[in-house]
Amino acid sequence: MNLKLSAWSAVIAAILVFPSVLIGILYSLFQSNSMYIIYTVMVLISTMFSLFIMLGYIEIAKLKKLKKLEILMWIYFGVTIIYSIMFTVISDSNLIYAISPLILMGIIAIIAGKEILKLKRYYGSIAKNIGILYIVNGILMVTIILFGLSIFTGFVTLILEAIFFFKVSK
Repeated sequence: MNLKLSAWSAVIAAILVFPSVLIGILYSLFQSNSMYIIYTVMVLISTMFSLFIMLGYIEIAKLKKLKKLEILMWIYFGVTIIYSIMFTVISDSNLIYAISPLILMGIIAIIAGKEILKLKRYYGSIAKNIGILYIVNGILMVTIILFGLSIFTGFVTLILEAIFFFKVSK
Protein backbone atom coordinates (compact mmCIF):
# COMPACT_ATOMS: atom_id res chain seq x y z
CA MET A 1 0.00 0.00 0.00
CA ASN A 2 1.31 3.41 -0.93
CA LEU A 3 1.26 5.70 2.11
CA LYS A 4 0.73 8.70 -0.17
CA LEU A 5 -2.72 7.25 -0.88
CA SER A 6 -3.39 7.40 2.87
CA ALA A 7 -2.08 10.98 2.96
CA TRP A 8 -4.27 12.12 0.06
CA SER A 9 -7.23 10.29 1.59
CA ALA A 10 -6.72 12.29 4.80
CA VAL A 11 -6.62 15.53 2.77
CA ILE A 12 -9.82 14.68 0.91
CA ALA A 13 -11.53 13.45 4.09
CA ALA A 14 -10.64 16.74 5.82
CA ILE A 15 -12.15 18.67 2.92
CA LEU A 16 -15.33 16.56 3.13
CA VAL A 17 -15.85 16.82 6.92
CA PHE A 18 -17.94 19.97 7.06
CA PRO A 19 -19.96 19.41 3.84
CA SER A 20 -20.77 15.90 5.11
CA VAL A 21 -22.01 17.28 8.42
CA LEU A 22 -24.09 19.91 6.62
CA ILE A 23 -25.65 17.30 4.32
CA GLY A 24 -26.35 15.06 7.34
CA ILE A 25 -28.12 17.93 9.10
CA LEU A 26 -30.13 18.82 5.99
CA TYR A 27 -31.12 15.19 5.53
CA SER A 28 -32.26 14.89 9.15
CA LEU A 29 -34.32 18.09 8.80
CA PHE A 30 -35.99 17.45 5.45
CA GLN A 31 -35.97 13.64 5.09
CA SER A 32 -36.34 13.86 1.31
CA ASN A 33 -35.36 11.06 -1.06
CA SER A 34 -32.89 13.26 -2.91
CA MET A 35 -31.22 14.28 0.38
CA TYR A 36 -31.06 10.60 1.37
CA ILE A 37 -29.22 9.76 -1.85
CA ILE A 38 -26.75 12.63 -1.40
CA TYR A 39 -26.29 11.70 2.27
CA THR A 40 -25.67 8.03 1.41
CA VAL A 41 -23.13 8.92 -1.28
CA MET A 42 -21.29 11.26 1.13
CA VAL A 43 -21.20 8.55 3.83
CA LEU A 44 -19.84 6.01 1.35
CA ILE A 45 -17.20 8.41 -0.01
CA SER A 46 -16.11 9.43 3.49
CA THR A 47 -15.96 5.78 4.53
CA MET A 48 -13.77 4.92 1.55
CA PHE A 49 -11.23 7.60 2.44
CA SER A 50 -11.29 6.60 6.12
CA LEU A 51 -10.52 3.02 5.13
CA PHE A 52 -7.48 4.13 3.11
CA ILE A 53 -6.21 6.03 6.16
CA MET A 54 -6.61 2.90 8.29
CA LEU A 55 -4.77 0.84 5.67
CA GLY A 56 -1.88 3.29 6.04
CA TYR A 57 -1.74 2.62 9.77
CA ILE A 58 -1.91 -1.13 9.10
CA GLU A 59 1.06 -0.80 6.73
CA ILE A 60 3.08 1.16 9.29
CA ALA A 61 2.11 -1.26 12.08
CA LYS A 62 3.37 -4.18 9.99
CA LEU A 63 6.59 -2.32 9.18
CA LYS A 64 7.25 -1.48 12.85
CA LYS A 65 5.95 -4.84 14.12
CA LEU A 66 3.20 -3.27 16.23
CA LYS A 67 0.76 -6.18 16.11
CA LYS A 68 -1.79 -4.65 18.50
CA LEU A 69 -2.04 -1.47 16.36
CA GLU A 70 -2.45 -3.61 13.25
CA ILE A 71 -5.23 -5.69 14.81
CA LEU A 72 -6.99 -2.60 16.20
CA MET A 73 -6.93 -0.90 12.82
CA TRP A 74 -8.41 -4.01 11.18
CA ILE A 75 -11.15 -4.02 13.83
CA TYR A 76 -11.69 -0.27 13.30
CA PHE A 77 -11.82 -0.98 9.54
CA GLY A 78 -14.63 -3.52 10.01
CA VAL A 79 -16.56 -1.43 12.53
CA THR A 80 -16.33 1.61 10.22
CA ILE A 81 -17.91 -0.38 7.40
CA ILE A 82 -20.67 -1.67 9.69
CA TYR A 83 -21.25 1.83 11.11
CA SER A 84 -21.53 3.31 7.60
CA ILE A 85 -24.00 0.66 6.55
CA MET A 86 -26.07 1.15 9.70
CA PHE A 87 -26.20 4.92 9.26
CA THR A 88 -27.34 4.64 5.65
CA VAL A 89 -29.82 1.79 6.12
CA ILE A 90 -31.31 2.05 9.61
CA SER A 91 -33.89 4.69 10.39
CA ASP A 92 -32.95 7.60 12.66
CA SER A 93 -35.89 6.71 14.88
CA ASN A 94 -34.03 3.81 16.47
CA LEU A 95 -31.66 5.56 18.86
CA ILE A 96 -30.08 2.35 20.19
CA TYR A 97 -28.84 1.39 16.72
CA ALA A 98 -27.52 4.91 16.17
CA ILE A 99 -25.66 5.15 19.49
CA SER A 100 -24.21 1.63 19.80
CA PRO A 101 -21.66 1.98 16.97
CA LEU A 102 -20.57 5.38 18.30
CA ILE A 103 -19.73 3.90 21.67
CA LEU A 104 -17.90 0.96 20.08
CA MET A 105 -15.97 3.22 17.70
CA GLY A 106 -15.13 5.53 20.60
CA ILE A 107 -13.69 2.68 22.64
CA ILE A 108 -11.67 1.46 19.65
CA ALA A 109 -10.43 5.01 18.99
CA ILE A 110 -9.23 5.35 22.59
CA ILE A 111 -7.31 2.07 22.43
CA ALA A 112 -5.99 2.83 18.92
CA GLY A 113 -4.85 6.26 20.12
CA LYS A 114 -2.87 4.58 22.88
CA GLU A 115 -1.23 2.34 20.27
CA ILE A 116 -0.59 5.24 17.86
CA LEU A 117 1.28 6.95 20.72
CA LYS A 118 3.85 4.13 20.38
CA LEU A 119 4.70 5.50 16.92
CA LYS A 120 6.21 8.55 18.66
CA ARG A 121 9.42 6.56 19.07
CA TYR A 122 9.74 6.36 15.26
CA TYR A 123 8.03 9.52 14.01
CA GLY A 124 8.16 12.03 16.85
CA SER A 125 5.62 14.51 18.10
CA ILE A 126 3.26 14.30 15.13
CA ALA A 127 2.51 10.65 15.97
CA LYS A 128 2.10 11.63 19.63
CA ASN A 129 -0.37 14.39 18.72
CA ILE A 130 -2.38 12.08 16.46
CA GLY A 131 -2.52 9.46 19.22
CA ILE A 132 -3.74 12.05 21.73
CA LEU A 133 -6.39 13.27 19.27
CA TYR A 134 -7.61 9.70 18.70
CA ILE A 135 -8.01 9.33 22.46
CA VAL A 136 -9.86 12.66 22.73
CA ASN A 137 -12.11 11.77 19.76
CA GLY A 138 -12.84 8.40 21.35
CA ILE A 139 -13.81 10.03 24.64
CA LEU A 140 -16.07 12.48 22.80
CA MET A 141 -17.78 9.60 20.97
CA VAL A 142 -18.26 7.52 24.11
CA THR A 143 -19.86 10.42 25.98
CA ILE A 144 -22.41 10.70 23.12
CA ILE A 145 -23.51 14.17 24.24
CA LEU A 146 -20.11 15.64 23.26
CA PHE A 147 -19.99 13.77 19.94
CA GLY A 148 -20.53 17.00 17.97
CA LEU A 149 -17.17 18.29 19.19
CA SER A 150 -15.44 15.29 17.61
CA ILE A 151 -16.18 16.83 14.21
CA PHE A 152 -13.69 19.59 14.98
CA THR A 153 -11.07 17.41 16.66
CA GLY A 154 -11.52 14.88 13.86
CA PHE A 155 -10.82 17.61 11.30
CA VAL A 156 -7.56 18.49 13.08
CA THR A 157 -6.68 14.79 13.28
CA LEU A 158 -7.16 14.40 9.52
CA ILE A 159 -4.87 17.34 8.78
CA LEU A 160 -2.18 15.89 11.05
CA GLU A 161 -2.65 12.45 9.49
CA ALA A 162 -2.16 13.92 6.01
CA ILE A 163 1.10 15.55 7.13
CA PHE A 164 2.13 12.35 8.93
CA PHE A 165 1.52 10.03 5.97
CA PHE A 166 3.23 12.40 3.52
CA LYS A 167 6.23 12.55 5.88
CA VAL A 168 6.36 8.77 6.39
CA SER A 169 5.95 8.04 2.67
CA LYS A 170 9.27 9.73 1.84
